[in-house]
Amino acid sequence: MKGKINFSLKMSVILLSSLLFIQCSEDDSDSVSVEDEEATTEGSSYYVGIEYGSDGADYLSVAESLSEGVVSPVNNGFEQLAWASYIQGEDQLFSIVSSALTSYAEDENGNLSEGSSVTTSLGVYAYDVVDESTLVAIGSPWYSAGSRDIYVIDTDVMSITSTVETELGNYTDSETGEEIYSMPSGAKVAGDYLFISYYLVDLDGNVIEENKAKVAVYSYPGLELQNTITDDRIADIGRYYSEYGIVEDENGDVYVMSSSSLACGWYPVPTVNSGLLRINSGEADFDDSYYVDFETISSGYKLNDLYYVGDGKAVVRILSDDSEAWSTYSPNSESPVLSFGILDIYEGSFTELSGEMELSGGGWNGVVFVEDNTAYVGVSNSDYSGVYVIDVENATVVEGADIDGNYAKAILGL
Repeated sequence: MKGKINFSLKMSVILLSSLLFIQCSEDDSDSVSVEDEEATTEGSSYYVGIEYGSDGADYLSVAESLSEGVVSPVNNGFEQLAWASYIQGEDQLFSIVSSALTSYAEDENGNLSEGSSVTTSLGVYAYDVVDESTLVAIGSPWYSAGSRDIYVIDTDVMSITSTVETELGNYTDSETGEEIYSMPSGAKVAGDYLFISYYLVDLDGNVIEENKAKVAVYSYPGLELQNTITDDRIADIGRYYSEYGIVEDENGDVYVMSSSSLACGWYPVPTVNSGLLRINSGEADFDDSYYVDFETISSGYKLNDLYYVGDGKAVVRILSDDSEAWSTYSPNSESPVLSFGILDIYEGSFTELSGEMELSGGGWNGVVFVEDNTAYVGVSNSDYSGVYVIDVENATVVEGADIDGNYAKAILGL
């Protein structure tokens, strides 16, 4: 089953932005300027990626606190190259602009320092921090022909140590001869496997098999394709350009989520409910005994992002209004649709927090930093940009620091 994507004005802007920042990264990937080289990070281990000003410049800025005060990029931190997103490492932070990754780490004085950069041959759409020295990134052409690449990156020296070309889910329709292409939506190394979730499109942008979860399973570290697993209890996993659709718990079990949502960009809208599946530790298939129908347990909400905290508890970013395509990609929306709750992925229970927080317009990726059973989440709309502090154990939330800027693109910590 397939259907045409509605290319609204909003989606057209998204696509144009993608092309622009890809071109910028190809031209200028070796150049990152510092807004103020004297800005200190001593005594602070929190950092916020901020889009600032009418020109939408990106900065990686110091946050003295995430719980109070104001985080501002003015004379504070590193200006980023073009349109940036960020990756939380174990002892490093990474800025990513399409195919260019730049590392940041704290020096012996506790100040954040810019490290080296590495450029992949394809734009990166999914990734996983394996350990303090290894990052796996999944490169892909944008909705077009060509192989997909798996890159293994040594983050100590920021170099690509291995590149494996793969078809991922690409295939040719035996009846029509039409080429069908895959787009990665998430990656997770767990035990001896690398799991890559993906969805399927044709050259016109038609979504294919939207009512089915799809994961390619590779050996790790060998990166040989083992098999492809599918399940029709949930729809496509994750969403475009977000890392929060596939997570691992302390037991090595992998959980995947589906939004089944027009607001998250899926068209035609899947007919199955938003929900979760599990791949048990050491196994390479979905667990037939595990399924969480999130729409049912939440009385109608759909999942947007899943932020795993620990002990089976996750903060989830959720939506109730699914009437407008791509509305969860509008961080400064005048009609924000996203709120928050706490999901127990073991028990399949849900606690709503939305009445205590501003509604959020969303964005390309989730904005969260987890520390000591606390989740610091970014919230923004046309009138507000700030951080909320969620106590996951007690299911309480308070307003934290304000963001001086258009919105926070990432909250990070070392």
